[in-house]
Amino acid sequence: MPPRKRSQADDPGPAKKRATRSGTRSETTSAKSGACVAEAKATEVSKEAEEEAKEAVQGSKNEAQTKSKKQAKQAKRATQAKLGEPTTEHAKDPEDAKPLKQPKLATSATTTQEAPTPGRRFWLMKAEPETRIEKGKDVKFSIDDLASRTEPEGWDGIRNYGARNNLRSMKEGELAFFYHSNCKFPGIVGIMAIVKEASIDTTAFDPKEPYYDPKSDPLNPKWYLVHVKFVEKFNRTVGLHELKKYAGKELADMPLLKQGRLSVSEVPEGCWDFVIGLAKKPAEEI
Repeated sequence: MPPRKRSQADDPGPAKKRATRSGTRSETTSAKSGACVAEAKATEVSKEAEEEAKEAVQGSKNEAQTKSKKQAKQAKRATQAKLGEPTTEHAKDPEDAKPLKQPKLATSATTTQEAPTPGRRFWLMKAEPETRIEKGKDVKFSIDDLASRTEPEGWDGIRNYGARNNLRSMKEGELAFFYHSNCKFPGIVGIMAIVKEASIDTTAFDPKEPYYDPKSDPLNPKWYLVHVKFVEKFNRTVGLHELKKYAGKELADMPLLKQGRLSVSEVPEGCWDFVIGLAKKPAEEI
């Protein structure tokens, strides 16, 4: 077939060609503009994400620093509490201003009770100031005999379990009343000090001793003694009859007035102080 000739109707003409070229340029410009806008938005989103990441990291650092400071404060207060220093301090956080609770101390016997307030205990120990012969030996021992000793005296011859237990409870440095017993005027005559704690009373093993105990075994000893030293002799005897006047009042808790035959007994601190006061008064004022 012969080629088809183009007619004037088929030719778009100069005006139409210019319009076509203008439209093409407009579409190209619009596409470029849209790409630029999209790129700008993507850049803005990326910056926002970066800022959020930075804020998250900074927040974590601040939280860690706050926690570290609080732990340091708690450690400081715990150290102050151990040293007995005040643990309340000015703080913005009300919880930080609260004093720490002091821990309870436990005794050796239990972990649920508070430890008792430490302090010395006081005692009363009886001896016979008048002559009495046992197995050919005089068992007499008065406060004057103790005062004449240049070395600590062993308080031997105790053969009562209650008295023995009290001997074993004594601590070095504690004080005891010297009580004259089994005599015309029984009573408290002075003070002595415990200078050596309980040790085995070897007189219990010797048949020649006045207080020999044939049932006592050296391999399993049961009788003990302490060593004492003279401290003071009162100007007067605080007699048993005088002490009994206060049995229902100031000396109501004194074991001497409840267990009269016990040769070694404890003296409550209040009773000790009261007897010291009596010893300082002249006999005519009693």
